[in-house]
Formats: sequence, C-alpha cells, structure tokens
Amino acid sequence: MNKFNFRQFNLKILFIKRLKKSLFLTLIILLFSLSSGGKAETNNSSYILKLEDILSGIDYYHPSLKTAELKRQEAKAQLMSSQSNFIPRLGNRFTPETYINEKSKRKNAFSDYGEVTWQSPYAFELFGGVRYTSRDLLPSDTFTYPGNKGYLTTVKSSKLGDYTGSEALLGLRLPLFRNLLIDEFRGDLQKAKIELSVAELDVLQKRAELFLKASEKYWDWVSAGLKYSIAESLLDIAFLRAGGIAERVKEGANPPIDLIEAESQIASREENIAKVRRDFEKESINLSLYLWKSENSFERPARNNLPEKIDEPSLIDKDLQEKHLSLSLARRPEMLRLNLEKQQEKINLKLAKNNLLPKIDLEIMPGQNLNDIDEGPNLMGSINLDIPLYPLKARSEILKAQTKLQKLNLNSSERNGQIKTEIENALSYMETSYQRVIKAQETLEKLKALESGEQTRFQYGNSNLFFLNARESAATDSENKLIDALADHQKAVANYNYAIGKWSVPDF
Repeated sequence: MNKFNFRQFNLKILFIKRLKKSLFLTLIILLFSLSSGGKAETNNSSYILKLEDILSGIDYYHPSLKTAELKRQEAKAQLMSSQSNFIPRLGNRFTPETYINEKSKRKNAFSDYGEVTWQSPYAFELFGGVRYTSRDLLPSDTFTYPGNKGYLTTVKSSKLGDYTGSEALLGLRLPLFRNLLIDEFRGDLQKAKIELSVAELDVLQKRAELFLKASEKYWDWVSAGLKYSIAESLLDIAFLRAGGIAERVKEGANPPIDLIEAESQIASREENIAKVRRDFEKESINLSLYLWKSENSFERPARNNLPEKIDEPSLIDKDLQEKHLSLSLARRPEMLRLNLEKQQEKINLKLAKNNLLPKIDLEIMPGQNLNDIDEGPNLMGSINLDIPLYPLKARSEILKAQTKLQKLNLNSSERNGQIKTEIENALSYMETSYQRVIKAQETLEKLKALESGEQTRFQYGNSNLFFLNARESAATDSENKLIDALADHQKAVANYNYAIGKWSVPDF
C-alpha cells in the first residue's frame, strides 16, 4: 500500500512540474514581448510565417544576393571604362629649343602643338589642332620652314624681334586591313556589354539557388514543428490517462502494473519530446539564415509562426510539363550564361584573326597656315605600315579561342542534359511524394479507426493499456509519415520550380 501511494505522489509531482514549466515559459514570453517594444518579437506571436514572406525577404536583404548585385555594379564600372576609350582626348606638346645661328650667336625657340583626338567606334580616328612656333630673330637673320605644298620657305627678318608661325591641322586616320572591322577598343566594349549581362544572370542564378534552399528549409521547419505538436499532444494524453489510471488503481479497478505502464509511457514520450524539440530548434536555426529582416540581422522563427497544416498535393498537367521543358532549356541562367560566354570567345577569336592582318593605316591631314604670309591651304597624306614577319602570338590566340569555344559547346551539351534530368527528377519526386501522401492518408485513416476501437474496448475493460499505447504509437507514426510525405511534395515542387527556371526568370 505504501508503494502504491508513493507512485501516486510521484505522478502528482510530474503534473506539477509540467504545469510550472508551462507557466514559466508563458511568463518569459510575455515579459520578453513587453521589453522588446512591440517590434519583431511581438510580430512572432501575431502572424503565420509563409514561404512567400521568406522569399520576399531574400529579395530585399539576403547578403549573398546583395553580393551578386555588387558584382553587377563591378561589370557596369568595367563597361564605363571601356566606353572611356571613345571619349575625345585633349593633348599638348611644348618643345623649347636653344640653338646657335650662322653668326655663332645663341638663339631661343619653342614650338607648341595642341591637339584633340577622337577614336570613333567605327574604326576611323579624327584629330585636329594648332601648331605654333616662335624664334628670336635679329635684323638680316633668316628662318626656313616647311611651306605650302611641301616647299621650303625662307623668311628674312628686317627688324629686331621675334618670328612666330602657326598652322591649323585637321586629320583622319583610317585602318585599311587590321583594325578595320574590329580592334582592341571595340572588342573590349563588346565584351564589357556581354559581361554586364552575365553579371545580371549571376544575380538571377543566385536568387534561384537561395529560393530553393529556403523552400527546403522552410518545409523541414514546418514538418518538424507539426511533429513537435503531435508529440506534445501524445504527452498530454499520457498524463491525463495516467491520472485516470491512478484513481482506478486506488479504487482497485486496475492492477498496479497499469500505473507502471502509464508512467513508462510518460517517460518514453518525454524522451521523444526532447528529441523532436531538438529537431525543431535545429530547423528553426537553419531557417533563420534565410529569414532576413534587414541587411544586418536575421530572425529565428518561433513556434507560433507555424502554419496549422501543409497544403494538399497536386500534380502538373502533361502538356504544361512539355511547355516548361522547352522554355527552361532556353531560359535557365546557366544556359544563357554559356551562350554569352560563347559570344565573348567569338569576339576574342575575331580579335586574334584581326591581328593576323597587316597593319596599313591611311592618314589624310589638310592644314592651313596662319602666318602673315598667306600661302593657302595644304594637304598632307601618309601610309603607315606594320607587318609582323611571323604572327606567332596571333596564331596562339586563335588556337586558345577555338579551344575555349569547343569546351563551351561541350559544356552546353552537358548542361542541357543536366537540366532535363533535373526536371525529370523533380517530376518523379512530385509523383512519388504524391502517391506517398495518398497511401499515408489511407493508412492513417485505418490506424485512427483501430485506435478509436481500441479506446472503446479499453473503456469497457476488453483491452489493456499496452495495446492501447501500441495503437496510439502506430497512428502517431503514420501521422508523422504523412507529414513527411506532404513536406517532401512541397520540396519536390520547389525543386521543379528551380529546374524550370521559374525563380530565375521573372516573366516565366
């Protein structure tokens, strides 16, 4: 009899401990909410966290996505640098000179040439400027300079002073072979524009990867939270049942061993509570890495942010699957990126072939003397040659570009196959999880019926606590499997959305 009273006292202690724990947690949450000024922690108790909320936060605040966007800014900076090659440039060359004239006297002179040049994006280059010359002259000194039509003109000074001469020039430089269709500046500009598109695709790719990981972590968190709630309900049932059995044992209606069985169930389910609590805390921590509220802080979700259930599964129509497959092959960022890299290498190949050509540039430079002696306009022309005897470097660049193009073509074929298999795997994942949900629902319905029947038999004394606990455990395991199947289906949908490029192309 004393042994029985000790067990009953032990059971009451368990009830009191559990009640104190619940009251303590409630008080802590209340005080924490009041001290936080009603900000993020208050919101935790007032809204259900949806997957769309997390994805929206990633778009605005996630550091990895912000880093990818900064790389896009770097590409813009590189584009600006390439565009700077086509901005007009102002130059000036000032040359002082000291010389000895024919009378062995030291004289001073200088020349100053100011020029504006503009490299156009259409191969030719324009330049123009003014050349100014000044020399000290004595009476009867002579000064010879290139005059009109290339003839030498001699000026004889009649008085003490300076001689000044100036000429206005305007020129055109046009490549005839090398650099006619493409040159280094134009090639860099074209590649910089492509690189900006590559950076934008990298942002979309990173966005899709983050959305996929966040979706999987979200459904892991939801399933862990629902299992946690089921485990707590089972523990509450075990406590209530143990209290009733304790009274029946006290009255002599049940043997003392039933109370031992009830207490062992409490201990077993408390052990399970510790496990599912840890699972939920782990998934909450994992999900918090995607729950960003600002650029510098993220938030750990709480239990009261959990949805009540997971939506029922559905399958995708076959015609829609074919449409998604054809679109994804053309819209996945990886495929688009490979196509852009091919364009860049084709530009490198053009540049390498351009360097094989002889460099023959034509220059035409009309001018007008601005001296006191009016000699009229003049025209100068020249042809500049630069022909390597053996263009080994250009040939090596051609070989490298051709090799890189072959590698990119092989990578495109491989990535094409990978995308197809990703879509097929996602569809198979969806179909399998859908069937698992259907079967799990059927199994759970039957096990719940068995549990209810066993409960009725137990109430009428036709069963025992061992069988009733076994029925409850079987139904609980089935319910957990249903939660896993539902969560897996939602993760399969996320993998499918990633595979078809839904998250990487806004207008998909």
